Amino acid sequence: MDLIKIKVNLPEKVYAVLETDMEAFGFLKQNGTPNKNGYINAIIRNFFKMFADRELEVITRIRDQIHVKDEDIPAIANMFFEERYKKEGNYTKELQFIIQKENLDIYEEIIELYLANRSISQYFREMLILFTSYPMDKRENILFKDIVSKIRMGIENNRKAIVYLTDGSKKTMDLYGIFGTGEQIFNYLIGVELNGNRRETATYRLNKVKNVVIIPDMTRAISEDEKEKLDLMVYQGPIFPINEIVDAKVKLDENGKTLFRLWIHDRPKPYKVDGNIYYFKSSLNHLVIYFYKFGNTAKFLSPDSAKKFIKEQFKKAEELYWHVLLYYSFDYSAICFWNCFT
Repeated sequence: MDLIKIKVNLPEKVYAVLETDMEAFGFLKQNGTPNKNGYINAIIRNFFKMFADRELEVITRIRDQIHVKDEDIPAIANMFFEERYKKEGNYTKELQFIIQKENLDIYEEIIELYLANRSISQYFREMLILFTSYPMDKRENILFKDIVSKIRMGIENNRKAIVYLTDGSKKTMDLYGIFGTGEQIFNYLIGVELNGNRRETATYRLNKVKNVVIIPDMTRAISEDEKEKLDLMVYQGPIFPINEIVDAKVKLDENGKTLFRLWIHDRPKPYKVDGNIYYFKSSLNHLVIYFYKFGNTAKFLSPDSAKKFIKEQFKKAEELYWHVLLYYSFDYSAICFWNCFT
């Protein structure tokens, strides 16, 4: 069968979302450039059924509420679809892709059953517009729905699993769940990882999970202590594993309070605020990585391990840029010396 090439004109903001997603979700070629064809085909493969069901609901409502002849329904539905999607803007960006072999059945099904007086380009345009209208974390869940389904099956059946990652490694885990960040950006698989006799909480970006194999004869066993840590990971954001709960106090000046309100990405949630003192329970890594960028507007009062980490990081920065400090110090001294004689 000849290659089936599709050309679709899209609104600029839809095209921009697709471009961002390719890098964010790891759809890249070996040379690091975006794999446009692979990404669009992944959308078709994983979103087609959901999109078709949505459109079928519209057609059913038209049939039930307007009471028109069946042969008139496709034209009416087409008018509805066109009206619904044209608000996204003018179709100024061109996207071209080739239907992959594994999507040929879907393509033929669309041609036979779902066009409703539309061209195939219009059908895919409307599919992509609807897909990009969802929050980023939901788009990720759709793209990796087979992985998500396996993870949920393992949890429902209370079984351990082997998680294969895109870097070639594999992990034996007691799965706990898939959780998104508060900003609706990415999804993370969290659970307890088995490393010999050690058990540690672990977290992996959903797009880094290549496959999940459920172990039928091994029961999932998460202790109460581990559950407390996993629940705290869910509460604080699933990006950072918590193997030791750190109780921390941070003092913020007025500028620090402003930064804390503004910098919401990976922001830890305080369990108590007393004036300018903020109390947290999270992992040490989460707290120091977030507050390190606050500079002198934030000060760890406890624990000592956080204060030590921040001090070491600023010392390393000073050592890295000592020549810059020396240059400006020399420059300032030279100016003062010159001023003495003018």
